[in-house]
Amino acid sequence: MGAVAVLALGVIATALMFTAKSGVKDYKPPETGEYYREHPEKLAEEIETVLLPAANISGVSVGIDGGAVAVTGPKKPLDMARRAIITYYDEDLFVFTEVSE
Repeated sequence: MGAVAVLALGVIATALMFTAKSGVKDYKPPETGEYYREHPEKLAEEIETVLLPAANISGVSVGIDGGAVAVTGPKKPLDMARRAIITYYDEDLFVFTEVSE
């Protein structure tokens, strides 16, 4: 009976892990992806000053790299930032770079 309970908990945990949203409650991008393709500096500002603080994510830096928004940081905060960002924006607008802590 104990093995069945452990198995059931494993299934539930796996289901929650794959269905959990990585978005920020009530967040809506203020502009379209097309706008941000032409104004990556505005997207970088939005990510750094609104989205990441609303998602309670710190430990990453945001800047511009060749027309894309560069997001840089250690693995864990970078992964969290990436999930939050690509929930709302096209991934091809960004360059994500992992650095050591």
